[in-house]
Amino acid sequence: MKKLFLFLTFSVVSLSGICQASNKHQSEYADFYRAEDLFDKKQYSNAIDEFSSFLEANKNSEDPIYIKARYYHGICALKLYNNNAIDVLEEFIHDYPENVFVNEIYLKIANSYFKKKSFKNSIKYYALVDDRALDTKKRSEFYFKMGYSNFEKGDRKKAKYAFEKIKDDSASYSNPALYYYSHICYSD
Repeated sequence: MKKLFLFLTFSVVSLSGICQASNKHQSEYADFYRAEDLFDKKQYSNAIDEFSSFLEANKNSEDPIYIKARYYHGICALKLYNNNAIDVLEEFIHDYPENVFVNEIYLKIANSYFKKKSFKNSIKYYALVDDRALDTKKRSEFYFKMGYSNFEKGDRKKAKYAFEKIKDDSASYSNPALYYYSHICYSD
């Protein structure tokens, strides 16, 4: 009897989960959820097309799903190295300056410039990041890249400050940060 009860309970819970999942993909937000699934699978080219379709069909700029779709659309553009990616993300920041994604956008733009070795631009965006909102791994990467950008631009004081923040951590950036910190101290 107990086994039958457990089996029935499990079956009902499983079926309700399946029904909810299928409802999600049949709702007015179906294009968004399809795009989000593609984004999660790192299929950014397909995802950006789906997000574009969703944004064209839904013009309610106050809808949280619409806002999230705009964020994902901009991140896809950045991942695909689209020429207008930073403009798209800056437009998002302009339209939603208090949104929870803004800090993440600043960090992603800064990292994009860092990757291109455009250190002046990366410094500009790293300065806008609220490091207190970052998890430990991202904070370590943030300070290292900010420090290295300043180091490359010749601002050793700011570079030293950034490297000092993480040189004693156990994160993956601590050893290179210690190297550059020591180099700056030795040079001074």
